Amino acid sequence: MRLRALAVGVALLIFVSCTDEAPNVSQPTTTTSAGADTEATGADRRTAEIYAAIIMTLRREANPSPIVYVLDRADPGAARPTRRKPTHKSPISEAVQEAAVEELPRLELTFVRHGDDVLVEKRRCTQVKKGGSLVTLGLIPHGGETVEVAASSFTACLSALWVTYVVKHRDGGWEVTGTTGPVAIS
Repeated sequence: MRLRALAVGVALLIFVSCTDEAPNVSQPTTTTSAGADTEATGADRRTAEIYAAIIMTLRREANPSPIVYVLDRADPGAARPTRRKPTHKSPISEAVQEAAVEELPRLELTFVRHGDDVLVEKRRCTQVKKGGSLVTLGLIPHGGETVEVAASSFTACLSALWVTYVVKHRDGGWEVTGTTGPVAIS
């Protein structure tokens, strides 16, 4: 059974690796300097609301645990499981991080610098501690009522999702309305 699951996972990864182009997006909000006021601006709030919609969707689709760790920098290749380490890391500002935590009060949402800090090895399977998820978020284009944002969620050795979400502004909030491009699941 494990061999079959592994074979399906590898087949999905090979299929997904055929589309290796990065989306054309601009940088997210810049980081605040140490000790600076981290009050969220309108752009920070927009970014946080989009990220919150994505995190909730990943939670529904990948792991319902309320424990979510998010890498503190956006990765333009977040939806590509075959990517190498990103060459361009764009920090997610403290203001955006704080606003995202405020948007999701029912979650134990923690931004982390290194994913390895929240991974543990159990029975030869790497997994996120406390049964949580490790989320990587992509860059968000500036402006517009509809955006496409890459994202991924890792829970354990055979429990991960890579996807690009379509997120639309509706009725005063942001909502994930679908996906675009390939989706990979392991």
